[in-house]
Amino acid sequence: MIGPLDDDPASLREALLLLPIVIIDGIDPAPLKTYLGGADKGERSLKLLLRLVEKLGDESNS
Repeated sequence: MIGPLDDDPASLREALLLLPIVIIDGIDPAPLKTYLGGADKGERSLKLLLRLVEKLGDESNS
């Protein structure tokens, strides 16, 4: 992926849409499952991350 070549905010759109996908897909679920004491079958990285944050004390998503 080539970064934006000008200062137009619209040129960042593709990169901003891709960034959260890459971050979530890059999470290795094995350590999260170990720390959380297991996971439901088919539980994906984003759900595991949410459970981790809740376990660490974030109550904003409750």
